[in-house]
Amino acid sequence: DVVDKGPGPATPDAFYALAGCETPTVINGRGCSDSMSIYSHLSLEGWTTGYQSSWDDIQRDYPATAPLNLGTMGYVGRVSAFLTTEVQQEAYYSEGLTLEYYRSYNVSWTNPSKYFDNITAMDTSRLKRCNETRSQVHAAMQQYWEVTGDNEGLENTTGLPVGRCFQ
Repeated sequence: DVVDKGPGPATPDAFYALAGCETPTVINGRGCSDSMSIYSHLSLEGWTTGYQSSWDDIQRDYPATAPLNLGTMGYVGRVSAFLTTEVQQEAYYSEGLTLEYYRSYNVSWTNPSKYFDNITAMDTSRLKRCNETRSQVHAAMQQYWEVTGDNEGLENTTGLPVGRCFQ
C-alpha cells in the first residue's frame, strides 16, 4: 500500500524523514537517534542545492539509515523570486527601478515596497514563527553571513550563528 502523507514542506524535512527521525519537520529537534525506524521511503523532487550541509550532516551522523540519492528526475530546477513582467515594467517605466537587480532594493535610495502587496494581504496564520524556520539552522545562517556579510539579522550567543527573531 502507498500512503501519501508527506514528511513536511521543505527538502531538509524530507532528508530527516527518510533517515527515520521522529520529528523531521521540527527545526530545533528533528528527533534523530542511533535507533531510528524508517517510515518514509521515497521523496520526489527535492531541491537539494541549498541544503548540502544538511545532507552531509545526515550522511555523517546516521550512516545506517541515511537516505540515498538515486539521481535526477531529468530536469534542473532553480530557486528565485518571481516578479511578473507587468510589475517589473511598471517600476522601470515609472522611475527607472529595475526590480530584477538586487541593488534596487536599497531602501535608503528607493521605495520598492510600493510595487508589492502589503503584509496585511497575507494570511499570516499560515506563516511559521521565526524560531521554527531555517533561520535557526547554524550552517544556513553561516552561509548567509559569508555570502552577504550582513550580521545585523543574526545572533551569535553560543558561537554558532542563528537568525535574530524580533518578537
